Amino acid sequence: MDGKPVRKHIAFSLIELLVVISILALLVGILLPALSLARQAATKAACGSNLRQVGTALSIYQGDQKDRFPLARYMPDPFLTTFPQDPGLPTAVQDQLDPSTGAYRCPGDDGFIHALAGISYTYNASLAGRQLNETWFNRRLKLDATEVPVSYDTDGNTFEMQNGSQITAPPFHTLRNLLFADWHVGNYN
Repeated sequence: MDGKPVRKHIAFSLIELLVVISILALLVGILLPALSLARQAATKAACGSNLRQVGTALSIYQGDQKDRFPLARYMPDPFLTTFPQDPGLPTAVQDQLDPSTGAYRCPGDDGFIHALAGISYTYNASLAGRQLNETWFNRRLKLDATEVPVSYDTDGNTFEMQNGSQITAPPFHTLRNLLFADWHVGNYN
């Protein structure tokens, strides 16, 4: 030889390469469902946070209105609702929370209900214009503020439209977020 060092070429064998690929495929198979669950949990948490902001606006409204809930309809136009003369919730509390804010949109509502009505949450119109102690929730059912839903996700609901058609909102997450009259966000147990 002419004095140059000899280099040995080190390479993966086909079996070693296949083992590495199988291990990577196994890891991806294990991690993808976990990532999907984490993404769903994050969406639900962000939706709950937005609903909590709506609750803060409602609490401020009540402070200004002798503890009365806003006079608002179940869902804004174009949804069919009782008391069509009443405004939608974003309009009823616009002085407390700007209707154009992102708080009225659940991140799971991917351009569905919010795109039609400007809000991803329904309002419990049974409370409209009343104090909690004047409602049948309190008087008849004997529920306190921790048990009375004020607003909740529209996911999974079927709605009647003003034109007579129906629309069903797809599920946003596995458990529906609810805003209760004591202003905490949770789920029914």
